[in-house]
Amino acid sequence: MSSKMKFFAKSAARCSPRLGVLKDIKGQDNLRIETPLAMLYTRGGSIPHITHEVYQICCKDPQVIQIPVVSTYQFHDVMDEYQGSISEFVGMKSCISCVTVQDPGDLTQPGHHYKDYIPLWTRSGKILLNSEKYMDIIETFKPDMYYLLSDGDTNIASAQKRVTKAVDNTINFVNKCLERHRKSDILQNAFVMAPIAGGYCLKSRKRCLDQIKNNELIDGFLLDGLHNNGPEVEFLTYNEIKDVIDLIAVTLD
Repeated sequence: MSSKMKFFAKSAARCSPRLGVLKDIKGQDNLRIETPLAMLYTRGGSIPHITHEVYQICCKDPQVIQIPVVSTYQFHDVMDEYQGSISEFVGMKSCISCVTVQDPGDLTQPGHHYKDYIPLWTRSGKILLNSEKYMDIIETFKPDMYYLLSDGDTNIASAQKRVTKAVDNTINFVNKCLERHRKSDILQNAFVMAPIAGGYCLKSRKRCLDQIKNNELIDGFLLDGLHNNGPEVEFLTYNEIKDVIDLIAVTLD
């Protein structure tokens, strides 16, 4: 069995733009990927506007590819029979796969909330996704890394009632997903990233983080719920999110 991917932080005293390192990737002992890094965006398992041949010419080193469930949901039944990993299925076996819930390139439609479910707007229409169904997909995809299910439907204009509900839902999703992960032989080597919900309310962010941060199955964290994805994200300024980032950094220190 291959070893589990690990994240290490170099000394902060070093003057370097990248102080993090991902190691022990897919059993490749000599492979080191420095972070922060940008994942390769995919839609339906393909990099937009780049053929597989061009990608192989441009990228000689292994890359981290983002696989949004919202654009690959229809792969689930086929992958169940395929038995291989999602990176193999999309023809990018050498890449490190990271499965996310939403597509950052498309606006995530707000609203449509249901207890214990999030709405997923796929090509075939709205799908209601709960923790059990989501983990079914994760197990069939067999990713190297994945985000736990979360309620990220908040932004800078969200009401406190919506923010509170997002935190409650996310804590519930995380606990159920981690319990499923714990029992899964398939996912024992997967790198798990837990979402931190709470919008722009610092008290809500801290409540979410305090509830999940001590679970030993969590390898990293996702700062979720700052926006609803899509092209408008480019107008989000650092000053708007600085207080949230500072709080998370201090709480995790």
